[in-house]
Amino acid sequence: MRTNVEKLLRWFIFSVAVAMIPLALTYFVLEIERQNPTLEDVLSNGELLLISTAIAAAAIGEVIGTTPKRAVLKILATGVCTITAMLGSVFYTIIRTAAAPDPRPIMTVSLLVFGGTILASAGCMYLAHEEER
Repeated sequence: MRTNVEKLLRWFIFSVAVAMIPLALTYFVLEIERQNPTLEDVLSNGELLLISTAIAAAAIGEVIGTTPKRAVLKILATGVCTITAMLGSVFYTIIRTAAAPDPRPIMTVSLLVFGGTILASAGCMYLAHEEER
């Protein structure tokens, strides 16, 4: 039987970190091309919003169908994941359809949505596997 820490670590490495590989590759390609990339350069197209949406959806799926133990916390965690998934989808759509979006607010919103997604998703993962102890 695995501990919750092991499960959270496995989730973080194989869901979150692997999902971030395209952004890391974007940074390295810009670096190789000697464009001196900034965080804004890497996050200004909204891809982090899509990553956030996928992580939140996967976390919600982990909680669905579990026991009613700690139902209030599960509702809170899945509710925040639902909100971040919706925000990620809406903001990505706005960014992709805007004529010339400003990269600074895109980066800021992407980081805020991603941060909320990680916290809520970690809560979902912890609560979803708590019964297995």
